[in-house]
Amino acid sequence: MANKRPARKPGADEHVPIPAPLRPRPALDYKLDKKPEHRVLSVLRSLTPGLNYLAKRYSWRWLRVDGIAGVAVAAYLIPQVMAYSAIVNVPPVASLWTALAAIVAYVVLGSSRILSSGPESTIALMTGVAIAPLAAQNPDRAVALSATLALIVAGWSLLARLLRAGIIAELLSTPLLVGYLAGGAVLMVVGQLGKLTGTSYEGGTIVEEVRGFLGVATDTDWLTLAVAASTLVLRVINDFTV
Repeated sequence: MANKRPARKPGADEHVPIPAPLRPRPALDYKLDKKPEHRVLSVLRSLTPGLNYLAKRYSWRWLRVDGIAGVAVAAYLIPQVMAYSAIVNVPPVASLWTALAAIVAYVVLGSSRILSSGPESTIALMTGVAIAPLAAQNPDRAVALSATLALIVAGWSLLARLLRAGIIAELLSTPLLVGYLAGGAVLMVVGQLGKLTGTSYEGGTIVEEVRGFLGVATDTDWLTLAVAASTLVLRVINDFTV
């Protein structure tokens, strides 16, 4: 019968392998050695997600294509905001500065990479209807009133965000939204009849504007109407071909 050798104890200088599940993980994996961020910096970081994305994840290789996209957006954004300024009855330069400020602000404060920031026709129409009686055809007063209205709406939007009241939008029915958009389109078309035909008339409500236009319809500038009609045709063709 063979004699069994006694198990040899490892010396002090020998390495004893430790099973993988029992090996201690480095403290870096638990982020124990990471210094806590200052509270002010943490709040600023949470309030500026767009700026954080640009600082950490944006690649300079995207700059060329982003520049081309920016030029394409500006090509339609500039005439668009100038047209909407006529609805609100403010100088076109005010609309250009407002659009620029809104875009820059969203770059810093926005959290979506695909959301487009710019003017909106129904908002411009509602703003014009709200401030028109108070502005009394005074462009400077219209600028002050529209800026005040924008700050008031921003305050309510911030309060709604804090209360998480966005769920209210889910309660609006489709017929209500369609009617709202269709009504806004009718108001906008009636409001632009004078510019399309080169005529001038007055009217406080949509019915009065239609009556005023019908009274001066025979004075239509046919060259102005031809330019407007050709622009509309090109726009429709473009929508169908894209």
